[in-house]
Amino acid sequence: MEWRRRSGWLGLVLAAAAGACGCTDALTVHPVVTYTAKAPVVPVLTGTWIARADEPDDMVATLEIIGNETGLGQCRPGRVTLTLDAESVYEGEELCFFDFNGHLVAETKTPPPLVFYRQFLVRAEQDRIAVCGMFPVWVLLRELQEEGTTGYSLETLQYTVRKGNLDDLTVVISEPSDLRAFLELALPELASACDSGESAGKPFSENIYTWVRFERAPPEDAEGDAAEQGDR
Repeated sequence: MEWRRRSGWLGLVLAAAAGACGCTDALTVHPVVTYTAKAPVVPVLTGTWIARADEPDDMVATLEIIGNETGLGQCRPGRVTLTLDAESVYEGEELCFFDFNGHLVAETKTPPPLVFYRQFLVRAEQDRIAVCGMFPVWVLLRELQEEGTTGYSLETLQYTVRKGNLDDLTVVISEPSDLRAFLELALPELASACDSGESAGKPFSENIYTWVRFERAPPEDAEGDAAEQGDR
């Protein structure tokens, strides 16, 4: 009876999470951020950020952060939209940061009425944001594990994967303390993979393990992006 109740609940979680995304994605039921933790040092990131394509067939990405004009706390109200090639991929509300022994995770939550969380491995400076792999960390960690031997195993967590024809959805249901303990162990390997990918010099289209670097858009570019999105 307990397994039947649990299976039914997982089905509801998957059905709800599927409506929160339309691409390869990974969500957690619980946040990794603890709101009592000390806020890591992260500058105000409000504005429009652009990752320029290095290769003709590489993606063009835009990161828009609205709100947080003065906030420097751990969690900052606002809206975050990550767009690839003019198509919105990830949208979230509130931008939170958590430091895992020098590895910075940015966390957003899905817009209402659903409440799930996405986590990205990032490096943030005053005029530059780097995102490891451009996917939520669980997508990259699962892919890295499937490609070879890793020092971590996702099987130590509770999660499920719904596979589609062109994409898939990972939903991690483990408790926050288990998520944090796992990321403490796994993030150094993911950061190392992105460091190695960047040094190899391959474009993102050929290697997802790389740091995609966003720079602040000039005011005229930011205004143009805002007008274009308003016309959609």
